[in-house]
Amino acid sequence: MKVYVALQPYGIMLFDEKGALLRSSPFPRDPEIIARTLRDGTRLKEILKELISGIDSDNLIVNDASLKTLLEELGVNSLLSPEEKLFREMRKSPMKYVSQIWGDLKQKDYFYLLNELGVLLTRSRVREKLSSLDQQVIKAVDFIDHSNKALNVVAPTIREWYSIHFPELNDLLEDHYEFIKLVSMEPDRNKLKEEILSRAGFDEKKVRKILEAARNSIGAELDEEDLQAIRKAASSWLALYEAKREMESYVEDLMRRAAPNLSAVVHPLVGARLIAIAGSLERLANLPASSVQILGAHKAIFMHLTRGAKPPKHGVIFQAKEVRNAPKNLRGKIARLLATKIVIAARVDVYGGGKFIGDRLRKEIDEKLRKYAEVVGSEG
Repeated sequence: MKVYVALQPYGIMLFDEKGALLRSSPFPRDPEIIARTLRDGTRLKEILKELISGIDSDNLIVNDASLKTLLEELGVNSLLSPEEKLFREMRKSPMKYVSQIWGDLKQKDYFYLLNELGVLLTRSRVREKLSSLDQQVIKAVDFIDHSNKALNVVAPTIREWYSIHFPELNDLLEDHYEFIKLVSMEPDRNKLKEEILSRAGFDEKKVRKILEAARNSIGAELDEEDLQAIRKAASSWLALYEAKREMESYVEDLMRRAAPNLSAVVHPLVGARLIAIAGSLERLANLPASSVQILGAHKAIFMHLTRGAKPPKHGVIFQAKEVRNAPKNLRGKIARLLATKIVIAARVDVYGGGKFIGDRLRKEIDEKLRKYAEVVGSEG
């Protein structure tokens, strides 16, 4: 005998093959209570268990995927078929079935309750979405990217500004961080001493070169007020730089909690960027490996489609050291390997129920990389 199980805003109902109501479990006429019940899988499972108890049927047909999932957890097989004639009739003439559970209820009151229930469920789902760890990852990656852009724009400005006073330092210190850190410690070239330069982290050879350049500099003498203005700019740059580094550490920790398998397969920051571009961990998990491989290569794809340029072999995944440090002829192959394992790891993180296979996936990657290295070595 077929038994139809319907989850509706007013309750759960069981019907026989002819559409006659067998059993029902009505929800209270309170949208807040209904919303809590619909979100509470444990409560719905209890209701279902009680309703199907004693029902002699090996052919349960349900109208909602959540019912099928809950029944499976109870060890009961069911068929998801929302387009059955009975279920279509329930959607077409809801008041006929509402009255069987809630008795006499005006249509306008029912629709008002539906509206309130819809608002509550939407708010709840938005809140869940915003509180998910991968959304925090995306916003943190946004901060890192914007910080990098700001740092890269401001650093040359500070270097050019300070070159008015000490132009020789520009050639001696190519690294932005080292240059700006020294400026923030002591902007006046005439006051630079070995002790200050040592605290800045320079070796003896570099210290001697900087001191000699400072003594023989052709730069202009600036007032203390001008030097302090440059110093403040340098200190602001350093503060943003340190904030960016702290955020990177935070993202690495967050990724190990949000996507442990993905973080084991590829560096957490690379994984975070893939999630950010995909839009969520779930979206990343649902992409094919071929798409993950070129994720982030928007310009290269555009050039390929519009001007016939070669298709890109990798996108953001190039930032992974395995791809970046590989010989050019192997980068595409290694990018494909990583993309395949990334997709598997992401799917386990989303759908695996806490299962961890990241170490196994990482081992498989390392074994493949060793084989690639052996082939390259033998060819060389």
